[in-house]
Parts: sequence; C-alpha cells; structure tokens
Amino acid sequence: MKTYLIVILFGSALSTMGCQNESLDIQRLFPFSLQLDAFPATVARNQPATVGIAIQTPYVTSGNSYNFSWQLALPNRGTLLLDDKEVKSGQRVAIGATTSALRLDSLTYVPADAGQHQLTLRIVDAMGQRRDTTFTLSVL
Repeated sequence: MKTYLIVILFGSALSTMGCQNESLDIQRLFPFSLQLDAFPATVARNQPATVGIAIQTPYVTSGNSYNFSWQLALPNRGTLLLDDKEVKSGQRVAIGATTSALRLDSLTYVPADAGQHQLTLRIVDAMGQRRDTTFTLSVL
C-alpha cells in the first residue's frame, strides 16, 4: 500500500512537470525612427546641401537591418548621396542604426533643376516596418 501511494504521488508529480507549458517570447520588432537634421529652406541649383541622418532604435542587435531608399517627385531632377556614395532614386541601400543621438551618416542632395523639389525618404527594417519622411526644398 505504501509503495502504491509513493508510485501515485511520483506519477502525479511527473505528469504535473510534463504539463507545464512555458514558452519564451522573443521580441523581433523594435520601434525605430529616422532622425534627420533640417535641410535649408532654400538651396541653390547644382549646389550640394548636406545634413546628418540617423536611424534611432532603443536596441541595436545583430538582427536589426535597415534599408534606405528615396524618391523625387517628377519632373524635377537631382542627385542624392549617402556618405558620399550616390543612391539612385528607388535603389535600396543598407544603413546602420544607433541608440545615441549622434548622427552617423551624412545625406547630401544636389538639385539639377530650379523649382520646388519634393523628396521622400524611406527606411524599411528586416521585419517590413516602414517609416517615410517627405519634405520640400525650394531650389533657386
């Protein structure tokens, strides 16, 4: 009888441990923002305007990857450089993130036409989260 009771208690303890259903949730989506210094309100045609740009996130991990792209509203033309390398309109370029307020990258725009230039900057992370920033420059 004593052995029978020990077997029952031992069996119920094992079944209780086997029924625990703990899971580990791993956060894969992190909020991020595009920090951009203000472009000058007016820019001279064919003259570069440079500002600082950074992707800020509360956590930087090896899985965080970001793509930068941009578009310019037609009919205007211009050249955009990210860290002195030309980025074609619509082209995706990898860009790093930071947790500090310091700017890591430089963004230079060289307008080829006079008028109002409307630029849209887009950042997309590895999980598909997207941040767009649109602004207008007056080009003389």
